[in-house]
Amino acid sequence: MPRLLALLRPLATSALFVGLVVGSGHAEEAAPTTVALRPVKLEAPLDIPPLARRPLGPEAVPAWLGEGAAVEATRTGLKLTSATKRFRRTLLTPKKTQRLNLGTRKAPRELLLFAGPEGYEVGVATAWQGTFGKHRLLFLDTDLDGKVTVGVDCIRWGAGVMRRITSYGLVPIGSASARFTVTPTETGFSATLTPLPAPKGNKLQLACLTACNDVRNRLYGLPPLGLDEAKSLGCQKHATYLFLNNYDFLGPWDGVGSHGEKPEAPGYSEDGARAGRLSTIGGRGDAALTARDQSRTMIHRIAWLGVPDEGLGIGVEARSKNSHVHGYTVVWAPSLPTINEARPPILVPAPGARGVAVGVARPTSTTTARACRSP
Repeated sequence: MPRLLALLRPLATSALFVGLVVGSGHAEEAAPTTVALRPVKLEAPLDIPPLARRPLGPEAVPAWLGEGAAVEATRTGLKLTSATKRFRRTLLTPKKTQRLNLGTRKAPRELLLFAGPEGYEVGVATAWQGTFGKHRLLFLDTDLDGKVTVGVDCIRWGAGVMRRITSYGLVPIGSASARFTVTPTETGFSATLTPLPAPKGNKLQLACLTACNDVRNRLYGLPPLGLDEAKSLGCQKHATYLFLNNYDFLGPWDGVGSHGEKPEAPGYSEDGARAGRLSTIGGRGDAALTARDQSRTMIHRIAWLGVPDEGLGIGVEARSKNSHVHGYTVVWAPSLPTINEARPPILVPAPGARGVAVGVARPTSTTTARACRSP
């Protein structure tokens, strides 16, 4: 963490993103770092989210073509003509993506023209990129207004997917988080990153938190979660309870299962029992591997996709008394967003996912548990 903070020393100051994250383990903010974003080319139509796409055709002539512009359907594609000096004619075919720069060399305003699933489309967005240490931030001005609009413009952090900017303004940096803001400048945009202090937790808890936030960013473009100390205390008590009572996921039913606690059993506590009822539980002592494994399942993955108003509770026992279990990881997830907050909607399994567990066959006296996987 000291090396990370050293990489993020301030180069300039800027107004901080105003937002409050309650009870998520995010504490006071460190000094911000500001970098100028440089314009970059969009690599492919897939880089452009649906919000930044517009239909293109004879009945859908974009205003940016200028007065007297026309879009004509031809035998092989579309022909765009304009009276401006920037371009006279552009031919667009289904097999080729066309770039069109309406700006200048220093301030490009490049658009992507392509054939979409329902006809021709234009990507009305400019892309701007900046680097913070080993982390890269890509900003999309999706409506070409030269401003930053929450809920409209988009960012991509590192290897994550493109997502709309939200009021949380958070990105992951290992087990920690940072606030970001993008600000218009005379020549384009700048970005400010303010690291938040590392959450207080042990090595196993932080490894689990890092893996969780990596899944959220890489698969869903969701902001990172913090570590909730109160929830983690309950989770740790329940993980210890499972160890003390030698819980075996493949053993016979004991009346309460891995999510319950018996008042007369060793290690029982009200906090631990409550955490057990509300948590996702894995039979591993490697909490990071548990987070990655469970993020691949249809049911357990949902537990990692809550809102950052709340933090994760994490408890880990990296030891076991039986050969079927390598340890116990207990994770108390935050609340899930409502259908109105989940934009774009969260799909489980993720689009294009393969080998996702869709069910588990309960073991009998002659069989062991097995996952039923999709193609």
